[in-house]
Amino acid sequence: MNIPNNMWEEILNLALNNGLWAVLFLGLLIYQLRDSRNREQKYQETICELNKTLNKVNVIDENVSMLADGFDEVKENIIKIENTVSKLSNKRNNENED
Repeated sequence: MNIPNNMWEEILNLALNNGLWAVLFLGLLIYQLRDSRNREQKYQETICELNKTLNKVNVIDENVSMLADGFDEVKENIIKIENTVSKLSNKRNNENED
């Protein structure tokens, strides 16, 4: 919240004219506004960091999915090779028996 300095001076003078409680209230209000601004900035930084981390996790998830698909293909190829070897072995055994 950007309030010009002369406006703060005017507000402070009004508070001083209305007594100690008005000055204390004004001080607390200013403190709260500054503290809220700092807290909001920290929240924004945290959200940005969490967003970056989430993006990295999504990339890792995609990579793991691709690896799983690759493993499935390898498994299918191994089964095909085993079947082929089994057929060839059976064929060879049959030829040896004849």
